[in-house]
Amino acid sequence: MPETSPFPTLVNQWQAAANQGNAGAVAALYATDAVFCATEGILHGRGDIQNDLDAQFKAGFTDIHLTNEEDHQQTGANWAYSVGAWNSNAGAHTGFWSVLWVQQGTSWQIQQHTLVTTS
Repeated sequence: MPETSPFPTLVNQWQAAANQGNAGAVAALYATDAVFCATEGILHGRGDIQNDLDAQFKAGFTDIHLTNEEDHQQTGANWAYSVGAWNSNAGAHTGFWSVLWVQQGTSWQIQQHTLVTTS
C-alpha cells in the first residue's frame, strides 16, 4: 500500500455525495463498465448505477455512514480492494461493502462494488 492511500478519501467522497443525494457525483467514482452487486440486483455500467442510486436517494436512503476497515494494494499493481461496514437512516439499515478499485491513468475508480445488507 502506498504511504498515503487514496482509498479512505474516495470512500469519504462516496459518502458525502450520497448524503447530498447526488447520484451523479457518486456514479462518477465508478468505471464506465463497473458492476454493482446491490440488494436490489446486479447493476451494469455507470448509467445504471446512477439511475438506481438516484431512485434509492429519492426513496429515502439517507444518512449513510461508511466505515473503511481495510485497504489492500500490491506494490505497483493497478488494482486494489477495500472492505468495510455501512449503516443508514440512523442505523435502521446495516451491512458490509467491498470495492475493487482499478487505476485509470492517475485516478482510481470503482470497478466492482458489492453491498450486503444485514438488517
